[in-house]
Amino acid sequence: MIYLIDTNVIVRLVTGDIPDLHKKALKFFENIEKGACKGILTESVLAEAFYVLQSFYKMEKEQIIDDLQVILMNENILYENKGEAFEAFAIVKRSNLSFVDALLCAKCKINGYALMSFDKGLVKCVSH
Repeated sequence: MIYLIDTNVIVRLVTGDIPDLHKKALKFFENIEKGACKGILTESVLAEAFYVLQSFYKMEKEQIIDDLQVILMNENILYENKGEAFEAFAIVKRSNLSFVDALLCAKCKINGYALMSFDKGLVKCVSH
């Protein structure tokens, strides 16, 4: 079975703030780890999870990145372009860009895209 993973499952796994749901999320990801099922993580869910963990839960970006990287490194987690996500994590670590802006920057760098933006920080990231 292949499951589309919602943001709230990632948040429950990472924060453990609701014990029953944390236990269910942990069991789900253990099943993915064992290969009993696969999970699809979309770019929008990854971005929303990063935002919620940083803004609502006040987690440090380094901890969020570490937690999300562990999830993405699982071979049974399907994500459109893991290379772009990992590049975006690296950009976030060394800059003040939001995760969404870092994803745009990573996409431009990896795929050779041009960027149309009025955000000077994002334009600077892409031009380096």
